[in-house]
Amino acid sequence: MNREDKKQGKLRLNKVDKIIIVILLVLMLAMAALSIISRFGYVLINGSLYILGGFAGIVIILGWGGYRIVRIFKSRNTRLVVGTLASVALLVLITIGTTFISMFASFSIPAEFDTIVNGEKKVVILRGFDVNEDRVILRRDARIANDPESPKEEISSDFGYCYYAYPKALGIFYRADAETEGEIYVAQESEAQLMIEWPDENTAHLFIENAGVGEGGDWYVYF
Repeated sequence: MNREDKKQGKLRLNKVDKIIIVILLVLMLAMAALSIISRFGYVLINGSLYILGGFAGIVIILGWGGYRIVRIFKSRNTRLVVGTLASVALLVLITIGTTFISMFASFSIPAEFDTIVNGEKKVVILRGFDVNEDRVILRRDARIANDPESPKEEISSDFGYCYYAYPKALGIFYRADAETEGEIYVAQESEAQLMIEWPDENTAHLFIENAGVGEGGDWYVYF
């Protein structure tokens, strides 16, 4: 075997390489399909999957790169050491990445709170964090007035939640392009109750009962 043949042999793909390529192609097609579908108003209820999909692609590519590097070494012991180090580094990256994504998603992406069914119509309720400064100040002042010994600076309980509602579609999507209006916000530690009524068969009305300071609002969904 001449030098050119050896170079070509190193570039040859084995079964593992081909499997990884197929997985990457499937993942890329799935993410592209979700992106196209979202342009037509169908958005994943679990919005963090958009970020996790991209992160999974990066992890697979890095893992594949590590696998290719390990294959360069001829010594079994060297492969074992390099492979172990690469695996540990990849696991650390996955742990840090998933933790960061989880924290980012919990604060930035509304999560599914509940699904309400009325006949053939389904409404998915999403909940996100309410960081509106005016409402946070109202809740902080009310907390201090009720308990003068409590901290004077803002604490986590001064922040609240915002609720959104959309028609549910195909089990895992909601119709972001549906006609909706209003806003609903409550404190994190609240006795308020989120209620829903159907003024007619094509309208869902969400509202708050027993609203406290910095709480209230309505949300309408039109089918």
